[in-house]
Amino acid sequence: YNISAIAIDSQGVKWIADFYTDYYNDGYIYRLEEGIFTSYKILEGSYFDCIYDLAIDSDQNIWLATSKGFFKFNNPSLTQYTTEHGLPTNNIYSITVAPNGDIWCGTSGEGVCKCDGTTWTTYKIVN
Repeated sequence: YNISAIAIDSQGVKWIADFYTDYYNDGYIYRLEEGIFTSYKILEGSYFDCIYDLAIDSDQNIWLATSKGFFKFNNPSLTQYTTEHGLPTNNIYSITVAPNGDIWCGTSGEGVCKCDGTTWTTYKIVN
């Protein structure tokens, strides 16, 4: 296991992201409650697919930054967001939820992007 991120929801449940998948292993997140782990498969085994980060919103949705875009997980529902949905790249390294509910993502080479639920905005970092 290569743990890349940990977040705690409003009920005190710990959510843990396993960073690395390969041809033989799928990408998982884990729910830890009262000493019991429950695993959820997010990415099918594929070389260099990674879960980099996770965040939890006020509705207890788990948001995952991955090498395949970002995902919204609310067991059992899993929704993937990619360049087809407006992301500037599918390689999302970090993710956080703002107090107003906006989703902010850090990308590989494309700056940061924000989703307010309907509109994507990308901010390029310029020196």
